[in-house]
Amino acid sequence: MMRRVEDEMKKILFLILLFSTVVLAKTELKDGNYSWFRGGGQAYLSVNKQSDGRYHIEGECLYGVGRKGGPNIGDLAFTAPLKNGKIVYVSDEEYIDYTFILSVNNDGSFDVDEKGEDTPFGHRATFYGHFTSDDLPSFSCKKASSFIEHTVCDNLQIARLDRKMARAYEMYWSAFFYDKRRESLEKTLKKEQRAWIKKRNKCEDEKNYKSCLITSYKKRIKELDKQFNHFWGYCCVWTYSRNLGKNSKKNALNGMEMKAIYPIYDAVVCMLGGGCSYYLHTTTMAEYLFDTNVLKFGEM
Repeated sequence: MMRRVEDEMKKILFLILLFSTVVLAKTELKDGNYSWFRGGGQAYLSVNKQSDGRYHIEGECLYGVGRKGGPNIGDLAFTAPLKNGKIVYVSDEEYIDYTFILSVNNDGSFDVDEKGEDTPFGHRATFYGHFTSDDLPSFSCKKASSFIEHTVCDNLQIARLDRKMARAYEMYWSAFFYDKRRESLEKTLKKEQRAWIKKRNKCEDEKNYKSCLITSYKKRIKELDKQFNHFWGYCCVWTYSRNLGKNSKKNALNGMEMKAIYPIYDAVVCMLGGGCSYYLHTTTMAEYLFDTNVLKFGEM
């Protein structure tokens, strides 16, 4: 009789332990950068746990990243506790009915839902979606089947490069939506991408296959960046450190003053026949706003 009771107690304790493990796993949220990107929409969030146990969440969401005039943009920053696997933020802005809900998943990723009748962001710019770590590749490692895919998953540097490449691809592809040649452009890009993947996979035969993969990814990212830049006829790009903060810089080429409004952004683009504007960089998701009274450009 006592043995039966002990066995039942052991079962109960095991179930309690199992339940606790599942709950803890579900509510674990690690510091880092997370994002999602699909078509012309992208969103980024940084997660930092504070000394008081709360989490500081900050980031940007964009819609229409492939448009000539640039995307609609939204930004968000708040600090809140994690309760029952969720972080909830309610906007305290007057006349804004907006609630942000972050739900942590078992695998460390999280989903964001948005509720309310109003939005503090640009048209169709949203954080709504499934966020995964920027340290992960663009595909699910659970579905990795080839040697190359497993290598990408097992190497942090290559995994990050894969994600950057996929983001650059999505951004360039999204620009076709606004072009009457969309169908033919998409076919060409898909053909180029398949050819690149085939060439990349040949790194498996190389002695230093990791170095081969790193070189292959960097080259492809550079190609996609260049294609996107030329798609809208960009003539020149000035790149600055993202740590400049709010300041002014003199451009060595023309001596004109550029005033950086948002320090997290890092580039300027001058359109052919037009003026300088912000540039949404493919791999860093960057933007600058400028004083149009200072920057006046003619054709270059």
